Amino acid sequence: MPVSRKYKRVLRAMAGKRFPGEAETILKKADHQYDAFRRSTPDIGGKKNMQFKDLDFLIAFFSFYEACDRRIGIPELDEFAYKIVVKPSETAGRFIGWNSPLMAKMAVKQYTGYKKKIDAHNARGEWGNTWRVEMNPEGHQEGFAIHTRMCPNVDFCRANGYEEFLPAICAQDHKIASAMHGILIRTHTIAGGDDYCDWWYFGDKQELPEEAKKRLKVQETDRIVSFIV
Repeated sequence: MPVSRKYKRVLRAMAGKRFPGEAETILKKADHQYDAFRRSTPDIGGKKNMQFKDLDFLIAFFSFYEACDRRIGIPELDEFAYKIVVKPSETAGRFIGWNSPLMAKMAVKQYTGYKKKIDAHNARGEWGNTWRVEMNPEGHQEGFAIHTRMCPNVDFCRANGYEEFLPAICAQDHKIASAMHGILIRTHTIAGGDDYCDWWYFGDKQELPEEAKKRLKVQETDRIVSFIV
């Protein structure tokens, strides 16, 4: 099972820039490592799970990381994430973003459906450690809010010794929100030792409610700040 073409285009350019003459050898090694990772990583439903792409992105990067004999690091993760995830979000943000009331309505519909699907698979003992979604468990009246319990990204990193990358990985969520003209307020992360990750989104032009302002200050001063690089 090889790395997808979408990822490989970016990885080929990165390899050619950093390791001239080694690119194709590195990509072949990455394909073998990707296959090994996929076989050893718990199944969360593949492409049938809309969140699988988040895990697949990491598996592709760390396959490349190992194929490069670990001669790359967080700057390369950030570059890969920008080209694969953040830049497309910037493009989408030209048309719709978190300042639009429609964005929150779309998110509610999407994650309500996702939760229903995940709960059904979990009830059958399938899609083991995929993200579990709780819709607005704190009852916020403004913004879009969910909690997620379990995180296959964290599990993958811990299983393979990549914990040092977790702050940079979590930081991508904030970058994606910003690319969509949003603010992600988060004071809990599974990577940081909590039982859940909280996601509370607002548009960057919205007036924040007092509770959101308080949490934003915590986010900027507490240990969670280490996850925003």
